[in-house]
Amino acid sequence: MAGILQGKIQNKGAKTYKVYYRKKGTGDPWAGGVEFPASSGEFTTILFNDVPAGQYESYVISICADGSTSVDSPLFYSQLCERPTSFTVTERATDFLVEYGLPGLVTVFNIRMELPNGGIQDRIYTADGTGQVIIAKPANTYGDFIFSMRSVCNQSGQWYSDYSNSVLINLPQPSGCPPPVVSTSARIATSSGGDTWRITLASNTTSVRVVTTNTTTGAQPQTTNQPVTGNYIEIFLPRGSINYNYTVDVYNVCAVGTDTIGDGTEIMVPASIVPVSTSGWTVVTAPETTPVNGVFGSRVTVNTGGSPPSATQDCLVTVRYSCTGGAYAYVDVIVSAGQASGVVRNFSPSCTIDTNSAFINSAVLV
Repeated sequence: MAGILQGKIQNKGAKTYKVYYRKKGTGDPWAGGVEFPASSGEFTTILFNDVPAGQYESYVISICADGSTSVDSPLFYSQLCERPTSFTVTERATDFLVEYGLPGLVTVFNIRMELPNGGIQDRIYTADGTGQVIIAKPANTYGDFIFSMRSVCNQSGQWYSDYSNSVLINLPQPSGCPPPVVSTSARIATSSGGDTWRITLASNTTSVRVVTTNTTTGAQPQTTNQPVTGNYIEIFLPRGSINYNYTVDVYNVCAVGTDTIGDGTEIMVPASIVPVSTSGWTVVTAPETTPVNGVFGSRVTVNTGGSPPSATQDCLVTVRYSCTGGAYAYVDVIVSAGQASGVVRNFSPSCTIDTNSAFINSAVLV
């Protein structure tokens, strides 16, 4: 076992110090003979690396600026700061398991993790008796991770052992970046300036790149990176002097520089909106008793109380409903011109409608 031998010299005007050491009480030849420049403070710290385990004695030759020397009394008797006795790292599903052993009375240690992107995670830990430390895997980071560990004998004095053996773990880039799956898209708010849409994702995605293209005007596509909150993202689409048609493409961002296009959705933002009073209107939700294409969904029906909102314009009704489990979602129902009710089939694998939870969020003529 080897480590770092540390000591301090009280400064008394010397320019440098030549330091020798040997194991205490052995009479062995003196080792070292290394010159250390005097520091500007009260003490000069002396460090010797890769020294065999044991207790040591030393003596110092002070060298002044004019070249004169003097031999000082022994500098110190010091116990070596020894390396950890064992150190292993195991990759697990979401983290790294570090298992270690510490020498003697050492209770504090330092673990260094070098990341594939050049970053470094360097932390001090205090032993808790388990002999283990769990380090979370950084999100979307792949390549070689290099781990090393050292004992901390005196943190305030920066007295550490040499680093232990290094452990390299390679996390390969996933084979392919699975595309996101758009489950539903619905208008959740309207204003004179435009509409806010919520796009619900059925796939397990944490970060997406959204590319919005106004296909009516042919304007340059707009790109934004967004974290996925729960299982959805929200975007704002401006209104124009004519109806605007938008294409919204969603990419899954798996890692820096790696993404895959998934589903897209077509959205129309009307040129103008006329708010409609919904007093006396009702919403009814009911699960389907007969599957469509082998899938059971729900029916959302808006009843306007017997009177059509308009004889010449469609009425766009945005319904908010609760999902089993506490979340909520939105769906658009069109009440066609001259009609007193509208119905839409809604199916979202990520949100099963909690019966009788729906209510009208907004209604506008379009």
